[in-house]
Amino acid sequence: MRTDVYPKDCFVRYRRNDDWEPITGTGCAHWVAHEKNIRSGGTDDKCLIGYTYRVHVLADICSEVALEDVRSGDIWISDKEDHAGLVIRVMPNLYPDEMPEITICHDSSRQNGVTINDFKSYFHGQGWFCR
Repeated sequence: MRTDVYPKDCFVRYRRNDDWEPITGTGCAHWVAHEKNIRSGGTDDKCLIGYTYRVHVLADICSEVALEDVRSGDIWISDKEDHAGLVIRVMPNLYPDEMPEITICHDSSRQNGVTINDFKSYFHGQGWFCR
């Protein structure tokens, strides 16, 4: 079982008989869905208990939020829709022409688990926000 996914107990799906396989979606979307109680998408888009595990499903069900209106609890989605996370903190920037300081929590295979990173430095200020 992968060590970077959370919650671990539903990162598998039933195939047939007593045959199980890892989910084919992204762990980041699945983690966000559990945190936000998102149960959208078709049967092939959800875990056994009904939480989505595809970024495009998250993107399809929420409305985009302008950068200046981002707040804690909003969802961040990468431009390629291959990664997602949750905004956990927004601090206004002291310089009016600069973007706010946004902190994102996400399930990252690269960082081996749920982790916290800065939007501007780690994600290079790329992606979009929705709620």
